[in-house]
Amino acid sequence: MAIGNTLLFNFKLKQTNFALGLFYDFLTYTNRLCKNKFRNIQKLFAEVPYSCILPNGLKFHHRLCDRAVIYEIYKNRVYEIHPDFKIKKGFCVIDVGAHIGTFAINAAKLAGPSGKIIALEPLKVNQELFLRNCKENNLENVTLVKAAANNFDGEIGFCADEFCVGNICRESESKVKCLRLDNLMANFDINKVDILKIDVEGAELRVLEGALNLLKVTDKIVLETDSELLKKITKFLLNYGFKNIYNYESVAYFKKTV
Repeated sequence: MAIGNTLLFNFKLKQTNFALGLFYDFLTYTNRLCKNKFRNIQKLFAEVPYSCILPNGLKFHHRLCDRAVIYEIYKNRVYEIHPDFKIKKGFCVIDVGAHIGTFAINAAKLAGPSGKIIALEPLKVNQELFLRNCKENNLENVTLVKAAANNFDGEIGFCADEFCVGNICRESESKVKCLRLDNLMANFDINKVDILKIDVEGAELRVLEGALNLLKVTDKIVLETDSELLKKITKFLLNYGFKNIYNYESVAYFKKTV
């Protein structure tokens, strides 16, 4: 995240405290350059409540530590770079690893009242901000499922860092509800998914293994993963008619070709 681009983007936002936001962005950028030398200082400000009005008019409540995610989704458009992945009116979108709703809430606005957005997020602190943002923007086409997606139904250990980014951690004593995405089909009367977005910090393949029926009615998948896991995911999805058509940094785009 280049500080110059961040500054230009932030000038477009109406914020509670522009100087504080810019300070945190500069701290984040400096910390990356210095290989986390200032991480403890960054942690002191990470959970400070903040709010802004995005260029598309959405009102958004978040923490200072969420600003990098907002930048990636609204400025860099990391999940929409490929032209075939633009969200249109009436789309059904599933957001796995919804965090505080940065992607899902924008998708809800783009899909409109005729669209359907289903988001999964297991962390309570993120769920609260997600629901607040939905209410703030009067979005009635969004449903939050308070669970993690996995390849089985039940509970699983879950860890979260100081920036409220979580991942599956089997040895953790902290448990969250988990479910297979296939359950969503009956629960939400789904017969077609236009876009399935997944960002689950390394558990992407397990999520897909729990969505074997859902994949049959899904057109496109966009997910964030590492290069090694991407090879396994590409091979797995090929069995369901998906081809990896584009990659942007750590984000991979898959489209059904048969």
